Amino acid sequence: MSFWTKRLPLLPAHVVMMVVAALAFNIAILLLSHFPAPKSLVGDEAYYYKIANAWAAGTPVEHILLWPPLYGNFMGIMFTVSGTTHRLMIQSVQIGLWLANALLWYRIVQRLLPSPFAASAVLGLFLFSPDLIAFSHFLWPETLHLTFVFLALWLVVCCPPSRMAVCGAGVSCGLAWLTKLLLLPFIPLFVGVFLLCKMDVAWRQRMVTVGLFSGALAVTVLPTMIGNWRTYGQFIIADSSMFNLWVGLTDVALSDGDRRRLGDEMGEFFRAGPDWWSRSRAYEEKIVALVRQQGVWTTFTQQLGRQYFRLFHYQSFFTTQLPGGTRAAYKLSEGALTRVIRLYSYGFHAVVLATSVLGLCFLRWRPWSWPHGFALFIAYNLGLFLFIHVKTRYMIQFLPMLMFFSGVAVHGLARRNEPAVFAPTSAFTVTHTRLLVAAGLVILIELVAFREALSAW
Repeated sequence: MSFWTKRLPLLPAHVVMMVVAALAFNIAILLLSHFPAPKSLVGDEAYYYKIANAWAAGTPVEHILLWPPLYGNFMGIMFTVSGTTHRLMIQSVQIGLWLANALLWYRIVQRLLPSPFAASAVLGLFLFSPDLIAFSHFLWPETLHLTFVFLALWLVVCCPPSRMAVCGAGVSCGLAWLTKLLLLPFIPLFVGVFLLCKMDVAWRQRMVTVGLFSGALAVTVLPTMIGNWRTYGQFIIADSSMFNLWVGLTDVALSDGDRRRLGDEMGEFFRAGPDWWSRSRAYEEKIVALVRQQGVWTTFTQQLGRQYFRLFHYQSFFTTQLPGGTRAAYKLSEGALTRVIRLYSYGFHAVVLATSVLGLCFLRWRPWSWPHGFALFIAYNLGLFLFIHVKTRYMIQFLPMLMFFSGVAVHGLARRNEPAVFAPTSAFTVTHTRLLVAAGLVILIELVAFREALSAW
């Protein structure tokens, strides 16, 4: 039996049925983005599409240092290989990546939560998530970024421990860095936690593992950083931190539909200096002055009273592009179909939030395991988006981790009459206190997400 046969056994019949149904659902949503006319490009989609077309045409490509270069280049390579720049081509590739992501995540969850209830629930949530489906059609790097993240996790969670797997994970994380900057601060943090908490592995072995991983990651990103040093004088992949921090600190709306302000602020940023360095320094000075004027505590409380309403808002980056939304980009008419899609999206959002909070509340402090790493990633995102500019689409990268904890909750509900197996692994436990805390947090997160709808009602 080959390595791949061992790693990729046949899928259960119910999983195959879910995949087929979800693929049909995905294609149905895809058709809405092309009929009666192609959906308008929104935000950075126009930039990525321009980069890809320039790549395919063989003309010089000049990336903006605010965004990592890989996604635009990836799209350009796909256009060159296929011989067409039609959006359907890259959307087909991304749908394939979306499906691969779902199956990789399913295998990872199977390994970490040996419960058919949990694994099937997580897969179902992933496959039928309207936002994950929509982003497999949008010209944004989210789907490709998730592919690199899941591939890295699969290599270290599901494959036998080996130097090749560790190096492969490092390369995959490097490619993730070149696609989106989200993991840039998190990976060093997670490596540090691994060194300190993975006590069942000898210290020397931990150091070797970290060295191999870090070396492979560095080799992957160094060519881009050296290229930026030669071209722009900056030894970076990309950096939008000062711009996003300023916009995050000066946002006022409790939803992310204020597109005009963001465009105006982007124009101000480019006028703030002749190059990336001077613009970033100018905005750093503005940020320091603002915080000094407001005070640290006032700044913190203002952010706390705004950012999570924006992040968890029930109107997602997908639903706001439907007819009548703040980003209306789909060309179909408003009617029963769009109302059904919206209601489905709202209900799905509410279920994921509630069940993921429930599962998170079951997590024990020890022993340290991968579920703790997923919880740490969620906490990292919440900390990051407390300050920088935030939209609902920023949930996409930690949405699968929320679904993981939803799977834990589903397992508990399915086995509620068998207390001995209520928790799927030793990393989780269920007590009356935890259930009480979970109930309070579920109410809180739903009020945050649906505040605007409840106020209107």
